[in-house]
Amino acid sequence: MTTTDAVATDPDPDPVDRGPVGRPDCVVVTGASRGLGAALVARRLAQGVPVIGYARTANPAFAAQADGAHYEGHQLDLADPAAVERAATALASALQARAASSRWRRIDLVNNAGTVEPVAPLAALDVIAADTAWRTNVLAPAVFTARMLAALGPAGIELRILNVSSGAGRRPVPGWAMYCTTKAALDMLSRCTAAEAQHHGAAVRVSAVAPGVIDTAMQATIRAADEAVGSIVTELRDASRQGRLAHPDDTAAALLAYLDRPDYGDLPVSDIRQV
Repeated sequence: MTTTDAVATDPDPDPVDRGPVGRPDCVVVTGASRGLGAALVARRLAQGVPVIGYARTANPAFAAQADGAHYEGHQLDLADPAAVERAATALASALQARAASSRWRRIDLVNNAGTVEPVAPLAALDVIAADTAWRTNVLAPAVFTARMLAALGPAGIELRILNVSSGAGRRPVPGWAMYCTTKAALDMLSRCTAAEAQHHGAAVRVSAVAPGVIDTAMQATIRAADEAVGSIVTELRDASRQGRLAHPDDTAAALLAYLDRPDYGDLPVSDIRQV
């Protein structure tokens, strides 16, 4: 893991007592450099909330957008389990130490990073791409969640986890077997996290949230696929042509508003268009 655009080693030198509900004291976002992840980071920074971001590529623009907040960016391949384990362990240790010396009450983890590849009929499955999908869409969120739970649970810090899921994890889509399957697994990971938190009485709120159809590079990748792959290609081309794709910033605003609600986590699997 290499820090490329960190602007502060201490993400909140003057912590603010924000109360039990409201904005968090620090936010961790994966897939932070573009699309929905970048929109989530930008909005939290604009609110004065420190953000720690992980992505394959850096986004130095966040340093200029911080406006009094702090952004700490790390380059990380979410498909590399060993690198993810190192990053998550180091993060959890740093947050634990910081929380112990501050008045932090809440830390958020947004598992946003994901890959839609392979977009292909199951009969033409690319094993390497499928393995990458599992590591990125399921294993990486599980590792970040596990390490933060272990470190922050004993400290009494409220942890809110937003797992960016998809409606595709709740219905079969031809040509999208790996994406549907990994997002379904992310939904179940969220249910298990919620169940364990309830069992242990932990201050954890979690939900796998389907964000709707967003105009991102991921969607462009799907629209560029051969129509023979499946109906999803035609559906998304039509949605784009008809202007039905949501802007990442609008979706980020809705997700963060939901994450800040006092009833967040009551539904371990949810849809931003229905809450």
